[in-house]
This record gives sequence, structure tokens and C-alpha cells, in this order.
Amino acid sequence: MSYNSGVGALRDGDEYTIDNARKAEILNSAFCGSQQSDNGLLPTFDRRKNATKNLDTINFEQSIIYRTVRRIKPKMSSDPDGYCPFLLTKLLPSISGPLSIIYQSFMSAGNIPDSWKISIITPLFKKGAASDPNNYRPVAITSIFSKLMERVIVSQTSNHLKELGLISKEQHGFLKARSTSTNLIESVSDWTVNFSSHSATDVAYIDFARAFDKVCHRKLIHKLKSYGIDGDLLRFVDNFLLNRKQCTKVGNSLSTMLNVKSGVIQGSCK
Repeated sequence: MSYNSGVGALRDGDEYTIDNARKAEILNSAFCGSQQSDNGLLPTFDRRKNATKNLDTINFEQSIIYRTVRRIKPKMSSDPDGYCPFLLTKLLPSISGPLSIIYQSFMSAGNIPDSWKISIITPLFKKGAASDPNNYRPVAITSIFSKLMERVIVSQTSNHLKELGLISKEQHGFLKARSTSTNLIESVSDWTVNFSSHSATDVAYIDFARAFDKVCHRKLIHKLKSYGIDGDLLRFVDNFLLNRKQCTKVGNSLSTMLNVKSGVIQGSCK
């Protein structure tokens, strides 16, 4: 057995394994094991006061598809169906029109193909002991055609939230031109002002373990509606999260397929 998978020996109970097939099973179990079963209770979350209008659907005009594809990096890595972003960019003039029609029909029906709900997980080492399967982050490889549709949805949804002032100005994650660096710059500025005025400053850091894996889908849909996401778009997002499956790949070995109970897809367009 070789270590060219990027995953070395993993702890398997009281022993260690270097077999890629076994490592794939261990990691997939660890990823799915951190997911959260929904307790069926919906928290009280009133409609946001700035949500003065709904976003019920998404515009998939051919020109929008064309511009979105042009911004994709032409990578050669393949999706589960064997297609790569490079091919997508080369076929752009021929497929942007048909994709526009297909995406609009999926949105109207509030449904996507089952094959788009399958993720092949690539384990990404974070920190700590490399032999501990809990020290890996799951990055999902999904259909590039699904990701393209997601990009269009994310762009128009983000614009809706920004237009109505529904995104807090203190948020720095998952926003263009914002990052941990901009967050730190603002924090240091505030601390400096307090220090200069001899004011006390309390700083609290909170890290939710496996936060992305534990997002309950029903609660997420409930919260989205309070932000004015409704109609065909809300039904589509609901279906997008429903009955998803994943397997983990180590080297050339794939684990068995497991159901995804909770969480958002890491590696997709959020």
C-alpha cells in the first residue's frame, strides 16, 4: 500500500491501517458521525423587519449563465460524472442556452436530479495528529453543472440580502472582499480605541466544533423563510438538501455510500 492518497496511517480502533479502502470507510463514518439528527422542533424566529419583499425564484437567462461560467477557473479535476470545469468553459457558447432552460425548469419544479445529490468526499487534513480521523475536514466533490446552478442562486440571493440590509455589517465570513483579515483589522481598531481611552475590553472567541456538519435542514429552511426566501426558490433549496448521500475517496478507493442527515455541503457554493 502507498501513501499517495495524501492520507497516512489512520487509527482504526486500537490499531492503525494503511489500507486505502479501510481508511475511506473510517473517514466517511467519522464525517457522517458528526452530523446531527433533527429533534423536530422549530425555534421561534420571526420574520426580519428588513425583509420587506420576497425572493421567490431565480433568473437563469442565457447571458447570466454565460457570465457565470466565464468566472469559473478552468480546472481539469473531474466531478463524479467525469466532467471538468475546463470542458464547461470550452463548450460555453453551445451549452449556455440549453442550461438556461434546464435550470429554469428545475427551479420551477423545485427538484434536481438524484445524481446531483451525491457527493464524493475528499478528506482535507486540518491539524493535530494525522492518524486521528476527526482531524480531517470533508470537502465535497459534486456535479459541476450543479455547482454552476448554485453559483447563480448564491449570487442573486446574496444581492437580495444585501439590498434589504439583511446581512450584518459585522459579518466577515462568506462575503466578497471580506475575510478573517478584515475582521481582525476592525477588531484591532476597536481595541486600540478602547486602549487609548482606558476602557476595559472583553474578547470572547467561540469555535463550534463541526458547525457546518450540524446544520439541521428543517431549521435552515425555517430561517431562510424569515429572510424573505420563499416560493420556488425555497422549495428548490429544500429539495437540494433532501436525501443527499456521500462517500469518501482515499486514493482510488471509495467507501460505501451513507445518508447525509444534516449539514451544508463543504466545497459547494454557499
